[in-house]
Amino acid sequence: LDSSFLNRLTLWWFNAIPVLGSRKALEVNDLYQLNEGSTSAYLVPKWESFWQPAMRSQCDHHVSMTLILMMRRISDNDENYETNTALIFLT
Repeated sequence: LDSSFLNRLTLWWFNAIPVLGSRKALEVNDLYQLNEGSTSAYLVPKWESFWQPAMRSQCDHHVSMTLILMMRRISDNDENYETNTALIFLT
C-alpha cells in the first residue's frame, strides 16, 4: 500500500473499500495487499516477544505483593502463622 502521508493520516485510501462493499459482498481479493511488516505473521511474534515478559513481570509482582500483604496481616494476628503462610504461597 503506497500512499502519501496526508492520505494515510485521513484514511482516504480506505474509502474505496466501503463503497465497493455497499455494492457487493467483499472478497479477500477486494482488499489491499499489506506490506510484509503489517501482516499478522510478522507482527504477532514481535508482540509476543514483548507481551510474555511483561505478563511474567506483572504476575511476579502480583504474587510478591499478595505474599507481603498476607504475611503482614497474619503476623498482626499471630506470629506463629507467618512462616506457614509464606510456604503456602511459595509452593
